[in-house]
Amino acid sequence: SWQAVRVLGGFLTGAFVTGIAAILLAGDYDKLREMGQRWSFYENVSEALRGISRAIGRYLHAQCIIMGLVMLICTVGIWSSGTAKSPLLAGVGTGFLDALPIFGTGTVFVPWILILVIWQKRYRAAVVLAVTYGLCTLTRELLEPRLVGAHLKLLPVVVLASLGAGALAGLWNGILVAVLKIQPF
Repeated sequence: SWQAVRVLGGFLTGAFVTGIAAILLAGDYDKLREMGQRWSFYENVSEALRGISRAIGRYLHAQCIIMGLVMLICTVGIWSSGTAKSPLLAGVGTGFLDALPIFGTGTVFVPWILILVIWQKRYRAAVVLAVTYGLCTLTRELLEPRLVGAHLKLLPVVVLASLGAGALAGLWNGILVAVLKIQPF
């Protein structure tokens, strides 16, 4: 319990200091901006930050479109299978998991399908959910490079290569942490 008190105390202290810093920065914002504008590289940094902000917004927009389509597919598939009392809630929740890097729709569909086949012997429902899972995966794999590439003004093959490199880097980081017992980077 002392560990929890220490962690909570550290969190509250950090939140308090962050809040005070935000208030002080907000009060001095005009002075800080005026000082920054006198620096020779202010415009370059400012333009770079605006570009990064636009790129993040475009990326999130593309991800929201994909997530919406996956939610729709999940909802229709779950409704068609007849396995949930609230297919809309189950579909939206499952579709939301698709946007999370580690989880994905398989986190819900694979165990659900196994339960339907092994314990409940509801093969038709399992097939419907398996097809739904396949459609969700296919939708993300086909649309992500195209939509993200279009929104970021990159070629889809560049986006696909970037996604693959990011996944590989995460895989190697996990292997190093597990095998060598080092701190993750």
